[in-house]
Amino acid sequence: MARLLRSLRRSAGEKLAVSTGPSNAWSCQLDADAILAGQAALAGQTGHTVTIATTNLAHLNRFPGMDAQIWNLIR
Repeated sequence: MARLLRSLRRSAGEKLAVSTGPSNAWSCQLDADAILAGQAALAGQTGHTVTIATTNLAHLNRFPGMDAQIWNLIR
């Protein structure tokens, strides 16, 4: 439970950090991309870039420290 709460807090911070960009949900809500970015950031180490396998690069590459890649092209 504590890890989930840390992730959601991190996600909220990530959402605020990119709030000038296009939103995928209502501006006052955390969207799935922000939650995923927060989870991925917690899995990595401070200062590292985390790679996320996805089919939508635009939604995830806008978060700091994220390197979204098309899932079936990752080798």
